[in-house]
Amino acid sequence: MKLALLISMVAAGCLCGVEVDVRVNGKLTCKGSFDYRVKLWEEDKSNHDFLDEDKARGATDEGYYSVFGKAYDGWFESHVEPFMTIEHTCGTSHPVCFCYFFPQTSTQIATTKNINLQRHKYTRCAGCDQAEAITYEQTKNEKAAFADEP
Repeated sequence: MKLALLISMVAAGCLCGVEVDVRVNGKLTCKGSFDYRVKLWEEDKSNHDFLDEDKARGATDEGYYSVFGKAYDGWFESHVEPFMTIEHTCGTSHPVCFCYFFPQTSTQIATTKNINLQRHKYTRCAGCDQAEAITYEQTKNEKAAFADEP
């Protein structure tokens, strides 16, 4: 009887998952004018969970961002894997994307992350494909809405 109770408690603990608040503020710097989109995600094996976005057009020398979301992982997970994608036009006419990964955690994240877009060492990741697909859809919808205005 005690063994069955112990097994059910362990199984319930493993199945319930974890939910973590993630808040990131920061500054992006670039000499000159640039556009940017900062997206916050929770990493999954295939399709990442989109949490939040901050964006600006025509920032000059620096742009400030703030993203927040509740990262959730379930089914035998004891931590979340938050990351950000940063799409920008610093030093280029065509947007580029890179990723910043936070350490796996089961506790709240509230941090500041400042990034010099001309001198960073971050690289593109698979999350950039999903981020760019969302950006494409948003841009298409914004253009359509603008075309419908009198």
